[in-house]
This record gives sequence, structure tokens and C-alpha cells, in this order.
Amino acid sequence: MANFYGQFIGFGAGGVATAAFHGVGSNYGFAAGGYAGGYSAAVDKVSFASDGDSTSHCSLYRGMTQGAGCSSTTDGYQLGGEYSGHEYDDTVQKFSFTSTSTGTDIGNLTVAKDKLGGCSSELHAYGVGGDSGPASNVIDRFAFSGGFSCADVGDLTVGRKWTAGACSSTHGYILGGQTNSDVVDKFLFGSSATASDVGNLTVGRSHVATQQSGTYVYASGGRTGTTDVIDKSDVASDGNSVDVGDLSTSRYEPSGCSSTTHGYTQGGFSSNVVDKFSFAVGTQNASDVGNLVASTRDSSSGTQY
Repeated sequence: MANFYGQFIGFGAGGVATAAFHGVGSNYGFAAGGYAGGYSAAVDKVSFASDGDSTSHCSLYRGMTQGAGCSSTTDGYQLGGEYSGHEYDDTVQKFSFTSTSTGTDIGNLTVAKDKLGGCSSELHAYGVGGDSGPASNVIDRFAFSGGFSCADVGDLTVGRKWTAGACSSTHGYILGGQTNSDVVDKFLFGSSATASDVGNLTVGRSHVATQQSGTYVYASGGRTGTTDVIDKSDVASDGNSVDVGDLSTSRYEPSGCSSTTHGYTQGGFSSNVVDKFSFAVGTQNASDVGNLVASTRDSSSGTQY
């Protein structure tokens, strides 16, 4: 079932509620930051109810590209990235899903990096992997409840950059990465977050967008050349991903967000297209349902509310 925020709540044995799922929203999807002819501070939003072209929501504290996005019940977060030609930034920015006020700088990652993946649990945001000089294997975490003090809580199976993160209600997932990695890593949300390799994408690639339904995590688009593939991984059984459909056009460096019923792939290199595909079973080809505000925008961070 879905709660007030449109988040999935699972039930374990005896109907006991498990952790809330921050991976889907009922209202809007967001694309924050990125590169649009310059380092962008724009935060665009697309309506899950009506689709259509995205509209301007607010601005980040400062323009940033190649960061990671995380979602709490009330706010979006932009973790790390690159700004004004300075690589390996450690800034954590926060913006409100319901206010158009400019975002704020609230803290720092333990390691300055860009090209990282983001995962959200009920209580925490995670900034995972990325480029910190060498490819990083660090899993950083901070609490949504305040303080925003990041801690290094574990490691990926191998350092990776140009990767992307997704989540179930209990685990974070890191999919693909440079150079053309097909690895899907999984780690438990909690005090220790050391990852294990639980499967492979159908096509080894980096620069993907990710989505999640509560039952599956998805990797759409990406760079191995350039691909339109939408892969799906079962969070209950793990194992290798399955190719379930295609984007409306091949592209890399898009961002992803998720409603309760659909996945969205936003922008990408030389693109502003917003694609949408159904989480329903069967072929899940995407359709073009609108455009981001800028004429082209890549490497933004996706969140949902």
C-alpha cells in the first residue's frame, strides 16, 4: 500500500509493517543540477499526474553536475559532484519539495567526489562510489533527522565511477559504472553497509539512469557506445537483470525518478527528453512524455516526492 507521501510500505509476517520505501513518489519527479551549456543550479519538476513538459521548481545553492540524488519525505538532496571546473566536491545540498526557496548547503561527504550514486532509506541518504582521484568504493551515509554529519559505513565490491544508485525498502543497489561494468552491488541499510555482488546488467555500461518500484530496480540508457536498454532486477531474488524494453531514444548521462506506477528517464547528453515507462509486467518500452526546461541537460540528479 502507499502512505500519505506515496511511499511503499511493505508488510512482513503477521502484517507487521516493514521500513517505509522512499524510492517512489505520488506527486512530482525532480531533476536537479547537471550540465546545460554550463554548471546548472536549476531544479525542474515533472507532474506524475499529468506528465507534459517539466517546469522550473527552484534553484540549488550552487550549480553542480555529476552528483547524486536522494529523497526524504519532504526534501531532495544533491550529494557531491563538480562545479565551476573544480572536481571532487564534497558538498551536500538540500531543497524543499514543496517550497520554491533556493537550496541550502547543509554538510559534506567524508570524501570529495563526483560521478557517484545515491540511495535513500527511510532514515538515511547514501552517497556511493564515484571519482575521488581513483575510483571510490566508499559508502557514505547521513541521517535525514538532522545534523547531516556523514560517516563512511562500508565499501562497494570494487571502486566505480559513473555509477548510479537505486533502492528497495531494505537495501541500496549500485548499478554499472565505468569502464562498462555490468556489476549490480547490493548493501543492507543499517550500521554496516558492506556490499556484495548479486548479479549483472544485460549490457555492461556506465552513465545510466535508475528507477525503482519496490519490487524491482531498473537501469535505463547508459554508455557502452550509447544504449536505449531498460534492464530490470528483482530485489527479492537478486540474480542477473533482464532486458524488458527500450527508451524512446538512446542516450547516456540521464537522471531517473519513480512514481508509484512508472519510471521516468530525464534528459541526457544532447537531450532534454523525459521518457516514461510502466512498472507493470511485460514489455516496458518507454514513451516521450515531455521535455526538461533547458534545450539539453545531462548529469542531473533525480529525486521524487
